[in-house]
Amino acid sequence: MCQIKKRFVLAYLGSFLFCIFFLGCATIPAPILPRSGDSDLAELLESIRIQERLPALVAAIVLDGKIDAAAAVGTRRANTNNWVSVDDQFLIASCSKAFTATLSAVLIQKGYLQWDTKLKEAFPDLDMRSEYEDITLIQLLSHRAGLPEWIDHLTSKNLTAQFIDNWWNDRRSPVTMRAKYVKENVKQRLADKPGHSVFYSNSGYLIAGAMLEKIMGKPFEQLMTEEVFSPMGLHTAGFGPPVKFDSEYQPVGHSGFFRTVHPGDFPDYMAPAAAIHISIRDWAKFILLHLGIGGDEGVVLETDTISTLHSPPDSSIWRAGAEERGYGIPSLNYALGWYTLDIDKKENLLWHPGGNSGFIAQVVVDPKRKNAVLLATNVRASHNHLFKAINRIKAHYSSLADLPGIE
Repeated sequence: MCQIKKRFVLAYLGSFLFCIFFLGCATIPAPILPRSGDSDLAELLESIRIQERLPALVAAIVLDGKIDAAAAVGTRRANTNNWVSVDDQFLIASCSKAFTATLSAVLIQKGYLQWDTKLKEAFPDLDMRSEYEDITLIQLLSHRAGLPEWIDHLTSKNLTAQFIDNWWNDRRSPVTMRAKYVKENVKQRLADKPGHSVFYSNSGYLIAGAMLEKIMGKPFEQLMTEEVFSPMGLHTAGFGPPVKFDSEYQPVGHSGFFRTVHPGDFPDYMAPAAAIHISIRDWAKFILLHLGIGGDEGVVLETDTISTLHSPPDSSIWRAGAEERGYGIPSLNYALGWYTLDIDKKENLLWHPGGNSGFIAQVVVDPKRKNAVLLATNVRASHNHLFKAINRIKAHYSSLADLPGIE
């Protein structure tokens, strides 16, 4: 009798643990609905989503300068049937940097500032270390300003932890927070002399955003809306976690292997570096602008401007930062808001990954062929999920076009 009881307890415990594992890790199959977008792409995305155990997955395909397909599958909140729509908004994290560089380009084309506008010109009354004074806007946008990722990785004081503890939950306005960030940052030692190496730096993009709003006398968010979002008709674009604006009909972020709900995310003042949300279709419309298409949308980037945005300012400076972040692509360099790379016999591709607390995203663009693949998911997980997805999409569309991929 004891042996029977023991077996029963072990069997029950095993079933219980299996259920916990299954509920935490398994992915509920999602229906393909009219609101899922293109059905062929949606079916492909659903098979990827199930295999990679993602709450939701969205993607868009640009072929020959046109948005060929856009689709969304999965759930806004893990283990529910609150299915996503192709019009849902996803945080695109560091892919936001291309928007900040583009806003800078638009303002430069209008004559408000120059690529070589210096930090001291924007903040003439700010007390800063001398090495900061001649840092230019283009150096900030190309990660060549000598700044570390955050203030200051180089001292014995753990300012990264201080940044998270003291800044993440500060409720002052984004403009106030960015001004405070600049004031604190310019007192710290640089990681290297400006123009000497590439250090991927969110600090640089926060400072660039603060420069724009100081020169223009308007908040960064207002500038982005007036100069990019509204003229282009990007009506889904905004700042911060989308669930903050609609708790039921927008995706919530997740984290961890068990897809734990993570509704909070990067604070809004980080918008210039990593806090833009947008639907996959609107994001694809923005990519068309970088392909020299979309002038009829109300924003025109001149040919020389596009070339500046897509070209590393000094192609001989590139290795630092890329190596630190674990990207093992030999040709990888950084332009303005974009990594540049040569891969799969294709040259001068544009690529950017992004990761917030509860979302990851990637975009890869082939300007020569005017093709692109864009993806996002509402879980902070390994980018390998999206690498696999990009290459499966590339294979799926191989009979129609030679899409860019990431090996």
